[in-house]
This record gives sequence, C-alpha cells and structure tokens, in this order.
Amino acid sequence: MLEIYLSRNTSRNQKLLSFCDSHGISYSCKEVSHLSREELLRLFTKSSDCFTLLSPSLQRFKGHREMKLSELVTVVLRKPEQNLRLPLVVCEDKVYPDMSLEEVRTFLPRSQKVVSFREHLFKDLVT
Repeated sequence: MLEIYLSRNTSRNQKLLSFCDSHGISYSCKEVSHLSREELLRLFTKSSDCFTLLSPSLQRFKGHREMKLSELVTVVLRKPEQNLRLPLVVCEDKVYPDMSLEEVRTFLPRSQKVVSFREHLFKDLVT
C-alpha cells in the first residue's frame, strides 16, 4: 500500500488519486500539515539523500556543515507544504518526491503494464 502526502495542487492530487483508484492501486492519504518530527525523520531514512525530498529553496542548506539535522527538520516542519517536494509517495522502503502521473505508473502490476502495452501496440498497428 502506498502512503501519499498530497500537495496544495488539487488538480494534480485528483489526477493522481483517480489514476490509483482506476487501476486498483491501494493507498492512504496523509496530511503533510500534520507531519510529525518522527515521520519526517522516517521519510529521510528511506531516502538515499534527504535533500531530494526538499524544495529547491532548501538546497542551499546542503553545504552547511554547521547545521544539525535537528535544525533542518525544524526548518522543514515550519512550512512542510512549501519545504517538501509534494506529492510524496512512500512505498515500502523508498520515498518518491514530486510524483507525477507518468511516474505513478511504476506501481502498476506487471500484468497490467503488459496488457496496456499490447493495447497501445495493437492500436498503433491498426491506424
């Protein structure tokens, strides 16, 4: 099951959730505004580089040797809607930041991907 932290872009959220619903992908939505310190740290640990989850405006902190992780977490939690690259999708031990509709297709079962590919291939051959 996917955990999805949604952005303020309701159109993008709706398309993402509709795609999941129509393809039988199970998910649960999380409120990013209620993100706790522990949850944010859990997201960081599931990423090879926690800065991939952060908005470009926070990339400047990557080179700060004096900044502690706890300070960075405090900065992110002040405005998580602005400081995280939403929507974030968590699947098992991996976090996918700034998830697009094209990228969410990676969560389709292989059998569905094969059927979809064949349908598109056949349609291209007929036309």
